[in-house]
Order: sequence, then C-alpha cells, then structure tokens
Amino acid sequence: MRTLLITGPGGTGRTTVAAATALTAAREGTRTLLLGTDRDDTLGAVLGLRTGPAPTPVEPGLTVWRPDAAQGFRDGLA
Repeated sequence: MRTLLITGPGGTGRTTVAAATALTAAREGTRTLLLGTDRDDTLGAVLGLRTGPAPTPVEPGLTVWRPDAAQGFRDGLA
C-alpha cells in the first residue's frame, strides 16, 4: 500500500493534480481511494459527480470519499 498526499495553498491546483493522479493510478490497475477533505465538493466538480460522506465509485479501481469530519465529531458527543 502506498499513500500519496497532494498538499498546497488554495488555488494551486491540488484538487486537479490529485484527481488526475488518482485516475491515472486506477487506469493502470492500482486500486485507488481519492480522499477529499474540503468542505466544498471540489473533487466532485473536477470529476463531474457528487461526492459525500459515503465512498463513491467513479470507475473500476477508483473510489472517491469526502467524509464529514464535523458530523463524526457531533456523533462522538452524543
């Protein structure tokens, strides 16, 4: 298993680079999870689909997930 982090300040293209890297890895046969942490659905906008708190299959070998950390925190308080 390999973990690749794409980081940087807003507006530098990190979402686009992350999506392109994940798509390439999946198309080359690597099972890939693309994890987004933005509150806005930037990954969904780049990939042309909605993402959210449940993992979403995009194409064979690629799943996108944008967990709701705030909801997890609220659930832990209850």
